[in-house]
Amino acid sequence: MITQRAPYKTRRWTEAELAALRSMAQAGKDARSIGKQLGRSFMGVQAKAKKLNLVLPRMRA
Repeated sequence: MITQRAPYKTRRWTEAELAALRSMAQAGKDARSIGKQLGRSFMGVQAKAKKLNLVLPRMRA
């Protein structure tokens, strides 16, 4: 089975970004605040957290 890549250029996650994501997720930060600090989109952070089996709290309204 061949998987298709996104039709646009994506930036790979570095080891430093992954470590920061894990640390912030463990500290209880939500996807929006993590994304702002890492320069990533909200959806990108959520997708990567799901792949890494990290639990992120829901955002507050």
